[in-house]
Amino acid sequence: MAIVDRKSLEEEACILRFCKIVLGWDYVQLLKESKKNSRNIGDGSALGLRKVKDTYTDIDDYLATFEPLLFEEVKAQVVQGRDEEEVSEWKFAIVRECSETDGFSIPVVGYKAEEGESISQNDLLLLSKTKFQEGTRLPTTYAFALAEHRQGDLLRVRMWLDGEVKGINTDEVVVSCPRLLSMHSLIGNLINDPNRATDSSPSPGEQSWKISRPLMEFIETNHNESQLAAIHASLSRKAFVLIQV
Repeated sequence: MAIVDRKSLEEEACILRFCKIVLGWDYVQLLKESKKNSRNIGDGSALGLRKVKDTYTDIDDYLATFEPLLFEEVKAQVVQGRDEEEVSEWKFAIVRECSETDGFSIPVVGYKAEEGESISQNDLLLLSKTKFQEGTRLPTTYAFALAEHRQGDLLRVRMWLDGEVKGINTDEVVVSCPRLLSMHSLIGNLINDPNRATDSSPSPGEQSWKISRPLMEFIETNHNESQLAAIHASLSRKAFVLIQV
């Protein structure tokens, strides 16, 4: 009799959903939205972001708050890596084979790997039919890909072509290497137990820390609003999630 690990199945489903959303984004649209939002982001409500609370009624309430924040963090890292020119030169590659699993396209691409190549599992790549170059027309066939395994000059990636963009096939493509960013830690955040955010009575060891008034005045004078919120959260000794943006 086979035993099904329910927790593992839930974690896998959560990661697959995360990958479908991120890999389905339109890279060009992402850059346009970033430029637009940087001028007037306001309180984040226009992006579907909610105010972070101290406690949550249930897991759905928790996810509704932090899931949009997580995806905005991924978008910010993609754009930041591009702006800081962390992406290396484009490399020509050829799709050697392609299969499908769970609705994902799984191509294996061959390319000339450089010595000390840094591509590793869960690195986010950009595949395009032609190069992205300033002063030229933007490519019309491109998509994100998640690195799954590399052996020598062969790289297996995962793609989701039912999102905002479509059109990648087994023709010759261009691969941007190394990564736009590593999503290893971001994916790891998905499988943490969100039950920690639900309301519960604190034990004696979880009572808030108190500091002297002079020290608190110094902290309030030398930190901004976001930093103060993080400090107060840590002093409360309650579980909280800190997202760097």
